[in-house]
Amino acid sequence: MATNYTADGTYWTGRVRDNGNLEVVRLRSDGYVTVQSIGSYIKHGSAVAAAAQLAYAQGQADARAELSAAIFTSLAGVGISPVTVEAPDEEPDPQD
Repeated sequence: MATNYTADGTYWTGRVRDNGNLEVVRLRSDGYVTVQSIGSYIKHGSAVAAAAQLAYAQGQADARAELSAAIFTSLAGVGISPVTVEAPDEEPDPQD
């Protein structure tokens, strides 16, 4: 069974194409379906660096989302919920 490297069950990797270049792709762990393709690189080091950077950026986004959800859950646990502020119905008078 494949490992989920990101919260959405995908991971970044490289795949050798017919021309010998390495294509950077995001695959779904269950079935290895291509979710996203970024580009093709001649140098394998460039492809590895691109895949690593994309995985890191996605990991950061996943961590932020989890942290945000944890904060809201903790606040709700002590009885504090987000407050919705509605915009005024009309534009303010520019002379005020």
